[in-house]
Amino acid sequence: MADITDMPNGPSIEEPQSQDMPQHDTTAASQRPADDRVSNLELENTLLRKEVASLNEEMVSVVQRAKEAERSKHNFLSGLDVCSFKLVKKQHSKQKLRLP
Repeated sequence: MADITDMPNGPSIEEPQSQDMPQHDTTAASQRPADDRVSNLELENTLLRKEVASLNEEMVSVVQRAKEAERSKHNFLSGLDVCSFKLVKKQHSKQKLRLP
């Protein structure tokens, strides 16, 4: 539109200045997808860290159960050795009684 301020006793119409018009910030618009991507990556990073922590706790539990199973196995085998020794001793005593 033209500037109509030259007209005597006429309406005064001026085009709005570019600073009066709302400007779309192209850098802000292009920044949003990058910000969303960073936010998504941060969220994914947080979730992965929680998953790793959970898996570490689970591994600690599994290792602890494995150690307990190893101790239980050791105790069982020790008891089995004792029983086996007693059985051999009884069988030997039985054979001695049958000899005469």
